[in-house]
Amino acid sequence: MTIRASVVAAMIGLSGLAYAEPVTSDFALSFMVNDFTWQENLPDGTSLEENGPLIGLHIQGQVDLPRAWESFLYGEVYAGTVDYDGFLINIDGSIEPYKSETSYVGFSGAWDFGYNLSTSEELGLLPFVGLGTHYWLRSLDDEEGFGYDEYWLTMYGRVGLRVIWRSTTGTEVYALGAALLPFYNYEWAVNVPLARGNDDVELEPEEEVGYQLEAGLNRGRLHLSVFYEAMEFGQSDVDDSGLFFQPESTRDVAGIRIGIRF
Repeated sequence: MTIRASVVAAMIGLSGLAYAEPVTSDFALSFMVNDFTWQENLPDGTSLEENGPLIGLHIQGQVDLPRAWESFLYGEVYAGTVDYDGFLINIDGSIEPYKSETSYVGFSGAWDFGYNLSTSEELGLLPFVGLGTHYWLRSLDDEEGFGYDEYWLTMYGRVGLRVIWRSTTGTEVYALGAALLPFYNYEWAVNVPLARGNDDVELEPEEEVGYQLEAGLNRGRLHLSVFYEAMEFGQSDVDDSGLFFQPESTRDVAGIRIGIRF
């Protein structure tokens, strides 16, 4: 059994909708270019910003299940180096401006289930719910000995609406909006300067609601989409050492994907 067939079979079993109606699937593999921004805001008004391009690969699939149910799967991997415009915190607590670069490597995935409320062949109207997770490594500059690595993990629910229009010539246009509802955030920073004893820092940034918007086109083997995603992280509690916390942070990504369907 091929991997693709195994995935489809597993989803049918999990959904409990294994009836005699046919199940069809449509997947697309895309090259992705992102305009990425990360911002942190300290309580005293000091802020830092990272901005630049990230590139990656994205795969998404739509599986038509029986009884108007549909399943959507997403996965991506990305990497890149962006500009850092921020500050250094000295041992006496003073802050000075600092510019450098930050590298990112990340993975994400999501699985949505929707129900088509429309009876039209041309129009689909699918409210959906799902789950998603995102893991990334943020490597701050270490050329001057100030850098360290942050590992981030967030898990969240997804609630939204997808609208699909299909022409008689086979062209499909879609748009979706989703609220991202995190229920777990974790940050692990290693080799942190000024840390006492163990130089690892563990934090749990507060959960804040984010959102995702996307519009796309499928025609023949071509897949094309544009998207915007915003995630927010509230200020964490101070770590066990009493020295470190994660300030309020935002992650904004706008991008374009172009790929092939199979």
